[in-house]
Amino acid sequence: MKVVIIDDDEFMLIYLRRMLDSISDIQILGAFQCSQEAEKFLLSDNNVDIILIDVNMPEENGIDFVKRVLKDRECIKVVFITSHKEYALDAFEVYAFDYILKPVNSRRLIDTIEKIRRKLDYINMLQEPKQMEYLISISCFGGLDIRNPKGEVIKLPTSKSLELLSYLLINRGKFVSKWKIIEDLFSDLGISNAEMYLNTTIYKLRKSLQPYGLKEAIQSSNQCYKLELNNIYVDFIDFENKVTNLNDDFNNLVTKDAIEIEIMYTGDLFGDKAYQWSLSEKERFTAMYCSYAKELSNKFLMEKNYYIALTILKKLEKIDEYNEEINCLLMQAYFVKNDKSGLKRQFKIFQERLKRELDVTPSITTINIYHMLLKDINT
Repeated sequence: MKVVIIDDDEFMLIYLRRMLDSISDIQILGAFQCSQEAEKFLLSDNNVDIILIDVNMPEENGIDFVKRVLKDRECIKVVFITSHKEYALDAFEVYAFDYILKPVNSRRLIDTIEKIRRKLDYINMLQEPKQMEYLISISCFGGLDIRNPKGEVIKLPTSKSLELLSYLLINRGKFVSKWKIIEDLFSDLGISNAEMYLNTTIYKLRKSLQPYGLKEAIQSSNQCYKLELNNIYVDFIDFENKVTNLNDDFNNLVTKDAIEIEIMYTGDLFGDKAYQWSLSEKERFTAMYCSYAKELSNKFLMEKNYYIALTILKKLEKIDEYNEEINCLLMQAYFVKNDKSGLKRQFKIFQERLKRELDVTPSITTINIYHMLLKDINT
């Protein structure tokens, strides 16, 4: 990881350099006593991962410097190092990763650097390109996205072609009667019109898939149709297979593999497309993801990897913001993180949300968990 240090105290620059030299895989790109020189360096397209910066600088307050210079560079993690605890709230308003008081404890700095490393590893994993071994790849979580091996988007000619493709995907390579397809997809048309519309849609879909080596992908037999999936990657099928195959081996799952499964779920099956025939499957996959994500966040909480745990739990919270179990897990994550203000904030937000939207209060169990965590957290 590449680091820049900004502090007007020369001794502090030397001190921080020595600490960082003891951490593997750290490259110090520069150490600056002057914020203007630091700004010039940072704006010269240098690839920086971490900035360690003092709050009290002679030319400019460190918080103002970060707000001004790094407003469009959220990928850089900022750690404030200062003698003044009163600026902590302002620091976190500019999304500081951490706020360390002087004199700097070596163990404290190393812990912070390692947390940043884990966060960057997680982000890089999300952005890591996947090797395509199929003729096309279809992503159904969070919407419908079809791509060729080069990653280029494949567009289908009509919305009905897209719906028919989705319908055949749900049936996972099994033959479906054309009358069942008509009932589910074309019930608003008369029988003769519906049959003609289905034939036209099948023709257009076949023609759209033909340039990608899938001319014979849609097969017909005895007035039934199916989509042959041998050369097609489908995210929800891959997701279900991986989750199902975990069995009792969950705790031994390698972190990278566990996260790769988790990030596959990017939202409801087929996104905002309200296909009536898909509602039960949509609910089933949401429940499957939630069950997996809760177990996974528990695993990371036990390993004290609270950044990844919080990331997953925040995703769960968006799916079901009134869920008390998810709220309790979030409070536990802040407890493991030793973030008392975060713990208080989480409970308050949940309490206000329940009152405002449902006119109820948290259960006694949730309230007791909150007070127990609040009592035991280090201050």
